[in-house]
Amino acid sequence: MCLKSKLLLITINGIIILYFAITPSPLLEDISFSQRVFDRNNKLMRISLSKDDKYRIFTPINEIPTTFIKAVLLYEDKHFYKHFGINPLSLAKAFYSTYVQNNRKIGGSTITMQIARLRYGINSSTILGKIHQIIKAIHIELHYSKDHILEAYLNLVPYGSNIEGIAAGSYIYFNRDLKDLNLIEILSLVVISQNPLKRGGNYVNILKARKYLFNKWITTHQEDIIYDKLISLPIKFNRHKDLPFIAPHFTLEILANNDNPIIYTTIDKNLQTTIEKQVKLYINNQKKYGIYNAAVILIDFTTMEVLTSIGSGDFFNNDICGKINGTKIYRSPGSALKPFVYALSFDQSLIHPLTLLKDTPTYYDYYKPENFDSRFAGVLSAKEALIKSRNIPVIFLASKLKNPNFYEFLQQAKISGLRKPENYGLSIVLGTVEMTLEELITLYAMLANFGTYQPLRKNLMSSRSLSIGSRNNKFDHIDKIQDNINNVLLSPEASYLTLDILKDTTRPITYNISHNLPIYWKTGTSSSFRDALSVGIFGKYVLAVWVGDFKGQTYGTFTGNISAAPLFFNIIEAITRPNKDEDLILSKIHELNITKVKVCADTGDIDNDMCPVKTETLFIKGKSPIKQSDIYKKILIDLKTGMPTCQFFKGQTAYKIINLLPTDILLIYQKAGIHILPKPIPKNNCNKFINWYYQKPKIIYPVKNSLHSIKESDTITFSAISNNKTNKIFWFVDNKLIATAKPNEPVIWKAKIGEFTISAISDSGKSDSIKIYIKE
Repeated sequence: MCLKSKLLLITINGIIILYFAITPSPLLEDISFSQRVFDRNNKLMRISLSKDDKYRIFTPINEIPTTFIKAVLLYEDKHFYKHFGINPLSLAKAFYSTYVQNNRKIGGSTITMQIARLRYGINSSTILGKIHQIIKAIHIELHYSKDHILEAYLNLVPYGSNIEGIAAGSYIYFNRDLKDLNLIEILSLVVISQNPLKRGGNYVNILKARKYLFNKWITTHQEDIIYDKLISLPIKFNRHKDLPFIAPHFTLEILANNDNPIIYTTIDKNLQTTIEKQVKLYINNQKKYGIYNAAVILIDFTTMEVLTSIGSGDFFNNDICGKINGTKIYRSPGSALKPFVYALSFDQSLIHPLTLLKDTPTYYDYYKPENFDSRFAGVLSAKEALIKSRNIPVIFLASKLKNPNFYEFLQQAKISGLRKPENYGLSIVLGTVEMTLEELITLYAMLANFGTYQPLRKNLMSSRSLSIGSRNNKFDHIDKIQDNINNVLLSPEASYLTLDILKDTTRPITYNISHNLPIYWKTGTSSSFRDALSVGIFGKYVLAVWVGDFKGQTYGTFTGNISAAPLFFNIIEAITRPNKDEDLILSKIHELNITKVKVCADTGDIDNDMCPVKTETLFIKGKSPIKQSDIYKKILIDLKTGMPTCQFFKGQTAYKIINLLPTDILLIYQKAGIHILPKPIPKNNCNKFINWYYQKPKIIYPVKNSLHSIKESDTITFSAISNNKTNKIFWFVDNKLIATAKPNEPVIWKAKIGEFTISAISDSGKSDSIKIYIKE
């Protein structure tokens, strides 16, 4: 042999040695796998597609049932653990059958050869391709263990369409995990992989192949002869469409934020499907009223875990933009924010539940709030104002809040869509701020957790690792994480008083009251009637329901009471157990700094002898406001004339209690047909003794020291209230009379640029003055 030939031979041998010496790329490197999402009870909710749009679930070799591995090796490559990547005898038989006898093509491939073809895209249908496959199989065997090779094969073996790997095949064909399959299903899965198109259904082909494999199997597994009569029976195979697709909006979010192959969530599949049915049933029944869409969240406030999340009425309905997640979009919560104004007011010593609040025409700079029904109630207790969802009382309370005000409170509660405070003004408490349904339910969970803010939890592992209730506390269902020390936004007492009011909100007449479970709930309606909400607490749950339209269309019928409340209560009835669900709120009162005190029912003030009707209310010790009533006065009356007198004469005079309601309240009562008698007029010689009689008027608009920006044609409204003796009020601007009006009657003044003193003088000579500033 010449030198050149020797060098060529050495070079070729060197290349071959070098080729086999280099480790081939890892068998599963850069292979994308599906993710599985499970509920809190390990029930499958969804399997995602891999990045290359395959159903391919990675399963380690040590998690694959031994029965399955034995069946695969028996059917595909019984000498797998003995050969070095190829089976010469099988290859010879395949060559003879294919090219000598011209029978159907037989590959003769070992499992290692199949991995070489699958992993490296080798076309093994040609002789050159087969040689390439053989070489690559030997290459693989030199560098990877048999278990590694078998693991790669079982995760990549095709099962038809876009299904790869035995785990994906098990879930799609049988809707179960590998470990839950019986012998017949395992054998079926093994034979499908050799010809998925023909065997992936109730065809004769799979019955014959499975029977063939079973006969081989029982030669070494006689105990499985009991399956002999079942092996020839047809078996039901599922398809892609039969895969679970639970809580699609929720699982999309989970998958987008989690790369783990297996994800355990907080969702309760049973609750999810039960509530989904209620939503679909309700929408089907309400389509005639323009209701086509809804979103729902149910959480366990003791752990803050999301148990149910429904993003729309139908994920696949493009007409309603069903793929939009209604729990994540920003919408107006309407009146659903009002309870938090009252809670803050309890904490800031502004009110107790029976404090009287005015519901009369009111002005705040350029803002004149109105009630939903465009009417005024006069005066009503804080409890009644919240239950009836009156706007003017809550605006008044919001104007008094400090450290924090309501905007600052929402910031502390991590409401994400807040703009600058000047974009809202006082109307923020009526829902002009937008937030997501998830943020709203978190606020109500804070009430249920007695003022402690906690974020929602959706991943079961992370939520359980936080170990709710790990330390002793009088509120054992509140999260004890150290970080929560800084998340107390309301006192437990203010939270309790607010919830105690909400439980008395009138329920729909169709709701089954026999359940006897307190429900602390509130509705909300956006100003444009786009959105209707109901949110509330019952048992250990907080439930939020949104009904509306993703396209922003306005429906005059969309209100919280009419559109959302029925669905809210339908869901409660569907998931609660009569007389078994435990209330976690009312039982806590004995652990709080709350007491009962007697107050005057008509005024809400501390009880005194002049109060005609008395009642009890809840007080926060050392915090709730204490005020003696100034509405009722005791005067001496001449029994003959009915007029006040200064001297007591036995049998001729007696003390009588009278009320001193201001004119704005009296006017509301008069419009409602309620006529309260004016107080008697004292004699002239008694005036000096009855100073309370001539009370000075009070300017309620403009606000003292307010700044106004106007144009040349703009006007400003003046208004003042007084007691029921005042007949006229004289209005002065810088000591110049501009108008005469009745108490509570608005006066229009054409504004000018500058600084002005506004005075209101009653016909009894009493006065009130303020300064205002006007600029362009």
